Formats: sequence, C-alpha cells, structure tokens
Amino acid sequence: MLDLTLPDGDGRALLRALRRRGEGVPVLVATARSDLLQRVNTLDEGADDYLVKPFSPDELLARVRALLRRPRLALDTVLTSGNVALDTASMAVSIDGAPVEMPRREVSVLAVLLREQGRLVPRRALEDAIYSLDDEVTPNALEAAVSRVRRRLEQQGASVALTAMRGLGYILAERT
Repeated sequence: MLDLTLPDGDGRALLRALRRRGEGVPVLVATARSDLLQRVNTLDEGADDYLVKPFSPDELLARVRALLRRPRLALDTVLTSGNVALDTASMAVSIDGAPVEMPRREVSVLAVLLREQGRLVPRRALEDAIYSLDDEVTPNALEAAVSRVRRRLEQQGASVALTAMRGLGYILAERT
C-alpha cells in the first residue's frame, strides 16, 4: 500500500523507481488525491490499483484480496525461464545458478521479458519500464540494451532465446 504524499518524498516517484527496477510487487495506492488525470497517470506509471480516501476497510480488504488472486508469476520475487533466474528483490541474475553481472537497465529489460515470457512484449512497454519521462533516450537505445542482454544470455549459456519481432517488440522464450 502506497500513499502518494510521503513525508520524505513523492509516492509516484517511488512507484516509478520500483517499476524501472523491474519490481513486480503489487502496489495499491491509497490517497486523498481524487483527480481523474492523477488516477490515470498513477495507474499508467505502474500502480495495480488506486483507492481514494476516505474508504471503507471492507473495500480495502476486497481490493487486497483481488490483487493477491492475480497470477503467481506477476507476484513472484524470483522470475525464471529455463536456466535463467532473476531475483527481483536483489536484482541478481543467475544462469544455471552462477551469478551474471548486468547493469541495472539490462536487468530491468530482462525482468519485463521474464514476466511476459513466451509472449510478445511491445517496444513501447519495454521503453516505459526502463526509462523515466526525464531520461534522454536516443532512437536506438532500447535496441542496444536488448542486444546487450541477448549477448550476455548467449555468452553464459542461457537456455532461453531473445527474439526481435521487427516493428512489434521482443519475445523471450525457451530454446526448442
């Protein structure tokens, strides 16, 4: 549960930082801010639900139960595919149990792809997950980050393949 008005900072900034790092922990925003645009932007930035104060304790509990019913993959702190594992709490990547050094942005790319393994991840979804609105992003920055992730996985003997679907996005799936 996250309030947008924190004593030491902005709750939306904290939410964006969590999502940029690939953190999949469910976030229920509870705040007095009821403006429609505020709600839409907060949900687009990664909140899983938004509750305006004052609210009923019964409604809060129902929303928490709904979040916990979501597929386990979306809530796991360790994401895996084949022999690749990513601990989203520590942002540690391993292949066959051996640690793999990766810069944070590459880990964020891998986290998004692991959460959606076997499915097409649109380019825009990856960009939104790894770059903030303030980041200066060159046109080929995402392709470069994905290429580095692909190279690291191949060099370390990963049993997954990262495939580009030209003009659409990327798919991470186990090799066949």
